[in-house]
Amino acid sequence: MKKKILLIIGLMFLFTACDSADNPPQTANAGLLPLENVSADKYNISNFMPMYENSKYEYVSDDDSALNYYVLNTFIKDNKVQRKFYANYAITDYVLEYSDDKVTLVYSDLNDYFFRDFTGKEPNYEAVILQKPFKLGSKWEPESGAQAEITGMDVDVTVPFGSFKAMEVTTKYEASGYELKEYYVNEIGLVKSIQQKEGEPTLTTSLKDFQKDYTNKIDLTVYYPNIDDYSLIEYPKTLEIKTNTDGLVEFEKLLKSDIDGQGGKIISDSTKILDIQTVIEQNGNDYTKYVIMNLSKEYQSEMNAGSGFESSLIQSLVDTVCNFTSATKLQLLIDGQPYASGHIEMGPDEFFYKSGTNDASAEDTQIEEAPLEEEPAAETPIEVPPLEETPAEDVPATTENAA
Repeated sequence: MKKKILLIIGLMFLFTACDSADNPPQTANAGLLPLENVSADKYNISNFMPMYENSKYEYVSDDDSALNYYVLNTFIKDNKVQRKFYANYAITDYVLEYSDDKVTLVYSDLNDYFFRDFTGKEPNYEAVILQKPFKLGSKWEPESGAQAEITGMDVDVTVPFGSFKAMEVTTKYEASGYELKEYYVNEIGLVKSIQQKEGEPTLTTSLKDFQKDYTNKIDLTVYYPNIDDYSLIEYPKTLEIKTNTDGLVEFEKLLKSDIDGQGGKIISDSTKILDIQTVIEQNGNDYTKYVIMNLSKEYQSEMNAGSGFESSLIQSLVDTVCNFTSATKLQLLIDGQPYASGHIEMGPDEFFYKSGTNDASAEDTQIEEAPLEEEPAAETPIEVPPLEETPAEDVPATTENAA
């Protein structure tokens, strides 16, 4: 896990920025002044770690697959920016805190598919990503056991996105033996990183593309409960996420929508998503992903359904959430307690399974639900969206190992 955090930190530099949209990133042959010919005092943290809203940075590794990833600036609040990294099915959120002389990684979270705001969370990590003064030979300690140094101020760098003059930062990790070189460009940020260790293959990651005014559009399938026969109706939906959009709020709205004359709402208008967590368990080389979802008491009190429609409502919720997160099962809580009604009683370690899941191979408690009944549907039902992650070893703290 440490290895991932290190690479990710490096990449994060590229996407942070306090500059406005009036300072677009430079492309190939942009004619940037050599850094060594400009006073270091002219450069501040925001020059090399800009914070553009609604931006997407895409990176590609030297073998075009090992560590391809992209980064979104999901929240920008005061002196903090939150970035979401997608790499090889892994999702990692990082919060960077800016001061006049440095940028520090202060918080990280794994497997959040719902674009939640973590900028106000208590710090759970500390690593200095970049620090002034920006001049040759300047040193700092990113974290315990690591030493960073500015080893170049006018380095020619060519990546798929263009050719630039860059500042080179070299970080050495004493315990693991890794060395990380990162290249920062004025008004763009991180454009290239090289991770190496004696006896191991060198990993190079480069900026491939950068988009401004980007809207993250997430296509998903919502499973609405059929109010006539309790079956599920598959319906395509799209979530649109921009910087400072609370994705969980948008997802909740999705669950409260319906299909006129056919599918009912998945949850009632008064129901609130109190919390939702995606968990990945590893057993050897195998991974099991499940979701823990905590809803307010209105989910049950306003359901007004017989056992048949109740099962349909729950299955619509389970299939929608699991499809959105690529999970196989869901633990449903009501105000923090296992779901329990007159028809269905769940234990603390029991799950509802996604339709079509081979429960026998899941090695988890199988839930027994009441059979569907032939009775008219009582009231309306509700809906939800998907995503995923991986492991890592001891490596440098940079932006590339986002996972």
